[in-house]
Amino acid sequence: MCLLKKFTNELLNNNLLIPYQSLLICTSGGQDSLSLVYLFKILKKSWHWRIGIVYCDHLFQINSISTGRFICKLSLKLNFEFYEIISTQYFNSEFEARNWRYKKLLKLAQFYGYSSIITGHTKNDKIESFFLHLLRGSSLLGLQSILQKIKLTNETNLIRPLLNFSRAEILLFIRGTNFPICFDQTNKNLNYFRNRIRNQLIPYLKIFFNPKLDTKIIQIINFIQVETQYFSDLNFLTISSFLFIKNNLIYLNYSIFLKLPIINQRKIIYKISQWIKIPHNNFFELEQFRLIFNQSFYNIKKYLFFLKKNILIKSFSYRFCLYICLEFKN
Repeated sequence: MCLLKKFTNELLNNNLLIPYQSLLICTSGGQDSLSLVYLFKILKKSWHWRIGIVYCDHLFQINSISTGRFICKLSLKLNFEFYEIISTQYFNSEFEARNWRYKKLLKLAQFYGYSSIITGHTKNDKIESFFLHLLRGSSLLGLQSILQKIKLTNETNLIRPLLNFSRAEILLFIRGTNFPICFDQTNKNLNYFRNRIRNQLIPYLKIFFNPKLDTKIIQIINFIQVETQYFSDLNFLTISSFLFIKNNLIYLNYSIFLKLPIINQRKIIYKISQWIKIPHNNFFELEQFRLIFNQSFYNIKKYLFFLKKNILIKSFSYRFCLYICLEFKN
């Protein structure tokens, strides 16, 4: 089947996009993101989309400025709006660069009225992210790897329409179109953890352990996603009875919390951290907070509550702001 037809079916079957939307496509100038630009160029007229192209320059490579110029000229030629975001800071890690990029993309999308941010992540990126999270000791939630559609805000979604396509079939497609692409030199730089996974670890595992590694990892990711969603829905039905928001405060029935299995306690702590927008929370920090819950506050009658969004340091050398309500009654 032609990749264009498969791509259209992907949009329709997974309810990724609808006609008359404003779309912001992120591109690095490489084969994946520019294949995405080409596909949207073909579909733009029939789907009645407004399309913008954005290039994020982290200043990681010497020729990044010329890449930005190339994408700018291409965007104008295709009659797409063009934006360029240039970093003014040094990043200590890929994680910092990624956070910076997504924050800027969301601000740009909101300011110019784009309802969806589109990225060119592929099936290969999903596999690489699985190993990336696995080697960092991630939970099952992290091992889901990359999701195809994420709701960033009430008005803005993050969409990855190429996530079920391999890099090889995308390369074969774009070569047959004579559409211009750039070579992203940072993909070969082994100083980056992801590149070592892509260029060293995965080829090694394929040669010496399993030539069908990609298929097996995708199967594992799909199993994890289905099971995680099931338990997430189940936990929501259970947790909502004793964890809730009222008057901009998050209330937790402490006596019930102490009786829960550890896995459910962790889910609750993680949920609270999302609600009050704790930045960069990791397993160690959340587990530390769970242990504080279990070892302290024996004189609490029923409820703990947290100030939503405003995070201060109080009572503990910790990033959560904990307020104790001793006399609160339901």
